[in-house]
Formats: sequence, structure tokens, C-alpha cells
Amino acid sequence: MRDYRDAKVMAQTARTFLADHGLRITHSQSLELIAKAFGAADWNTLSAAIRGVGTSKNATTSPAAIDAGIGPSVPRFSKEIERTFQRALCDGDERDHQYTTLEHLLLALTDDANASKVMRACGVDLAVLQKSLTGYIENELPAIVTTRLVSPQQVRNAIISGTSDFAVLSRLQEAAAAVRRFHAGRRITSMPPTKVETGPGGSLPTAAFQRVKQRAVSHAEQMGQQEVTGDNVMVAIFAERESPAVRLLHSQNMTAQDAADFVERGIIKGNGTAR
Repeated sequence: MRDYRDAKVMAQTARTFLADHGLRITHSQSLELIAKAFGAADWNTLSAAIRGVGTSKNATTSPAAIDAGIGPSVPRFSKEIERTFQRALCDGDERDHQYTTLEHLLLALTDDANASKVMRACGVDLAVLQKSLTGYIENELPAIVTTRLVSPQQVRNAIISGTSDFAVLSRLQEAAAAVRRFHAGRRITSMPPTKVETGPGGSLPTAAFQRVKQRAVSHAEQMGQQEVTGDNVMVAIFAERESPAVRLLHSQNMTAQDAADFVERGIIKGNGTAR
């Protein structure tokens, strides 16, 4: 599979493809296009990175490669965002929710220093948002999240007693099938498999929760960061456009563009000034 070291070949392929569709660009323009696709400032920066990597197979990553956002390792989650994820999962556990949703996550993000800073810069009233999220989680969350088909005590009793409780076994089978259906078709194939963390009581993050985490890693990597923080998560969450969490952010007039403007360019909503 091609990577940034095949940039020239990729540029020619892109140029040919565009020409076949009636759009002609120069060789230089095709090189600049590929450089932008890899997150480099321009072709010269990417070219320097390629030369730096090619000088020695055992050489460490060159400064130019770092500047271009091309690094050998995936950004790790910061300690703070890890604590935020755990707060969300624990919230699901405390409410006896089978699944921890984006609404649990966004509620936890309101207490995350980086994420809350992004929201405030985008004009969000955190107190109002917290109240709205709490109301949704307590009153409107779908039954699939709040209902456990079989209680842990029922399972333990059936195992210990050795009795053939067909009603319990039937509900166990229904629960397993429901989980499989819930996750079917929602797997992210473009990212390597990751460990699914749960809360102390076993509340599972939803597929959307996992997708946001993965997108946050990709965003941090594009930004050339060593760590994933609440900033990246706030940009990533807007991809889940149909979620109640995003709708509640929209209700306070915060958009994906607002989040990206502040995180990537330091632009504060309303006054256009950089932080």
C-alpha cells in the first residue's frame, strides 16, 4: 500500500484522474495537492521529509517529517482525557445503563479543562448544557441503553443452582443477539482494532463513543500532536451529526466549524480574534 514516500507517483495518478474528468492541473499543482493531503505545509516540506527518511533505514524521524505531521507513532490519550472517558463510563454504571453514550461523554467533557475551554470559546453556556444533558440522560434515553435484559444476580443464581431456567437462558440469548445487532454494520474498518474499555460495573461504550475516540486520535495526528486531548474530541464529536449530543450543541449555536476554528486556528467565535 502506498504512503507518503510514494507522493510523486500519487501526484501523477491524481493528475491523470482529474484530467480524465475534465479538470487539468499542472505537475506542480498535483504535487502541492498531495502535500496538503498528507498535512504538510507545501511540497518542499514533504519532499524534505521524504529525503530525510530515505537517507537511512535506521535513522530516527527527521525534523522535517515531524513538521509535516508524519511521525512513527500514534498519539496517545492524555491523562486528563482518559479520566474524562472514565467519568463518562462510571456515570453509565451509576445509572445502571447498559451502554455509555455520547451524551454521557459530552456531560463528562463539560468538566474537562480543554474541552470546556473549546465550548466556552464557541459561546456555549456550560451550566445550561449540563442541565439539558442530564435531563436527556435521565428522561429520554432509549430503552436499549437503560434496560438490562437479565440481571447479574439472575445469572449467578442460575449457574450456582445448576437449574435449567429456560426463561433466564432465553433472555440471555436475546441479550447477546441484541448486542450483536447493535454493533452490526458499525465497525470501523479503516482503523486498527482497539481495546474496548468498560466502567467498573460493565457499562459498554456505544459504537458512536468508540468512533469519536478514533477520530480524535486521527485529528491529533493531523495536528502533529503527541497526545489526544479534549480539544480533539470536541472536533471529532461533530461527525456524529444525528446524535442528541450534537443536537444539544447545535441548540447553543455551536457548530463543527466553530470547534475547528478555535482548536486549529485559535479563532474565538463572535470576535474573530485568535486566542
